[in-house]
Amino acid sequence: MRSLGNRRVAALAVAALIALAVVGWAAARQIRSPAQVAADTAAPQPAPITVPVERRTLSTEVIVRGTVRYGAAQPAVLATSRVKQGSDIVTRAPRRKAELTTGDVAMAVDGRPVFVLPGALPMSRDLHEGVDGPDVLQLERALARLGFAPGPVDGRYDAGTEAAVSNFYLRQGWAPFGPTDLQLEQLRTAETAAAQARDAHLQALNTIEQARTATPAEVEQARLDAVAARDALDTAVLAVPTAEAKLATARTAAANARSAEALATANAKRDQAAADADVAVKRAALDGAIDDQQVAQLKVFDVPLDAPASDRDAAAAAARAAAAAVPRAQAELDAAIAAAAAARAGAPDARRRARADAAQAASDARVAAEELRRARLALQTARATATLSAQRVRILRRPADTQAMQAIASAAADEERRTRAEVARLSAEARIQVPANEVLFFNTLPLRVDAVKAKRGSAVSGSVMSGWSSTPRCRSRTPGWSAPATRW
Repeated sequence: MRSLGNRRVAALAVAALIALAVVGWAAARQIRSPAQVAADTAAPQPAPITVPVERRTLSTEVIVRGTVRYGAAQPAVLATSRVKQGSDIVTRAPRRKAELTTGDVAMAVDGRPVFVLPGALPMSRDLHEGVDGPDVLQLERALARLGFAPGPVDGRYDAGTEAAVSNFYLRQGWAPFGPTDLQLEQLRTAETAAAQARDAHLQALNTIEQARTATPAEVEQARLDAVAARDALDTAVLAVPTAEAKLATARTAAANARSAEALATANAKRDQAAADADVAVKRAALDGAIDDQQVAQLKVFDVPLDAPASDRDAAAAAARAAAAAVPRAQAELDAAIAAAAAARAGAPDARRRARADAAQAASDARVAAEELRRARLALQTARATATLSAQRVRILRRPADTQAMQAIASAAADEERRTRAEVARLSAEARIQVPANEVLFFNTLPLRVDAVKAKRGSAVSGSVMSGWSSTPRCRSRTPGWSAPATRW
């Protein structure tokens, strides 16, 4: 019994040792050093990976409800040109639904083109050498965009801008707008005034020089010059009211000519109406003659066989008379139709003659205004010459003091400088220029003509046309969102 108990104790002791060994081994497996932890968690060694790469644009498509339409309407109003002397008659009207782009001719006025150019400012004045401003700047930018280099794009109309404008007109098949007859006449008048001012200045300087050594003969000659200058002054004084009266007459004639144009139109309408009424009367007379002829022929057949011969002869005579009346009525109708056609054909000629007379009367009024200006200028020159001549006589008689002569010479020099400046200004204007009614600037181009208000043969007044930007826009119903229409 004792040996059996000892064996059980030994077996339990061995089992306990084995359990402790297993527990120790499991605990040892759970305990790791920091180096082992780092090695277990480190990234693997890098290796090359080859994958195809594709370059493309990432996009998305948004579908919204909206309205596709062209841009805002842009009305076109032609400015009034100060240098052009025409009657502002539309000779080629704009075409509805036409698409106008930079440099196109939208219409023609008095046989001259009206170009379309990009710009935010409307044309408001004539452009010529010497002027500057934002309107000149946008003209230069438009010319440069079309390939006509205007030189420095600085908003100054200079020789480079003038050359670009000339090349642009010629490339488009039009002659550039040069100096008008009135501008040339004003330039010649200014050159004459400048020459007179220069002569007066030289005369004043000569007077100062001669004042110190004046002889009795020179004094007498100066007196005669003063008398001649006084006579010229009197003539100039009389010329001013004469020129004023001529101007008033010319303006009255111009007003009457404008009234005559309207009267010619009214008379043409009245004559046409009268001719048409006469045609209607003659046509009715012809119809009546034909009816009378038919009635007379029926009466011939209605005469009884046993009627007296005189009755048969009377019926036959009435039939012959009725038959003879038909050709006469036909001839009268043909004459009335020819007269109506002549009245219809002559009406445009009468209106053209009246319009030409009105234009000539307006030109005569402008010439008369220029003659009045020249007469007033001549009066100023004659008055200055008479004053200088009288002062020269006084100075020659008292040659001791030249202070007054120096003042006269200084005033003459100022007048010479002023007239030279006027000649320079008019010379700059009398060159290639851009009239105010030959360019239309629009914010956005191309432009699609939507409405035409100017008709061929009518006078330019107010808006001549309106259009929309030809680039369609999609306006969404969502506030604040719009985009160019790409699928519509």
